[in-house]
Amino acid sequence: MRNLKVIIYYKSRKHSLYIYARPILKSVDFRFNLSVHQYTLRKYKKQMRKDYLSLNWPMFVLFFVASLGSGILIFLFSELDSQIISSFAISAGFLSLAFFFPFYLNNMIALFDKYQSSYRETVPEVAKNIYNRLQVHLSQTEEVKKRLEEALNHLQEQKDENEDN
Repeated sequence: MRNLKVIIYYKSRKHSLYIYARPILKSVDFRFNLSVHQYTLRKYKKQMRKDYLSLNWPMFVLFFVASLGSGILIFLFSELDSQIISSFAISAGFLSLAFFFPFYLNNMIALFDKYQSSYRETVPEVAKNIYNRLQVHLSQTEEVKKRLEEALNHLQEQKDENEDN
């Protein structure tokens, strides 16, 4: 249970900028938008991580202090299992963050404003990568089609030879 909450928190953190990127990208296909977002994250990973952590470090401290404090309090005043205590502690950490959610959204807007031009720059690169992959796939498909036809012709010839014998 605890791992699931941590995974959900990490995934929501990673894709929180995607919400702001969608109107800028103006593409009908959400998969293309998501691939642009992921490519931008890979390309500017160090810079984005540094900016994200510099903006949101108070949230991490608050989460850690609230989780640790509530975990210690629950441990001292109850006789629950350690997994239940840790689940309550992480839930208390998320609950403490809920009051500061507007600050988090403002931080994400500021972060996206800084990297908005980066998203626009990566759109042609991603489109070119997709086009190149499609060209490779189509050429491979034609080669596979030729090989299958040759194999079928060979099998048909063997079948004809067997029928003649």
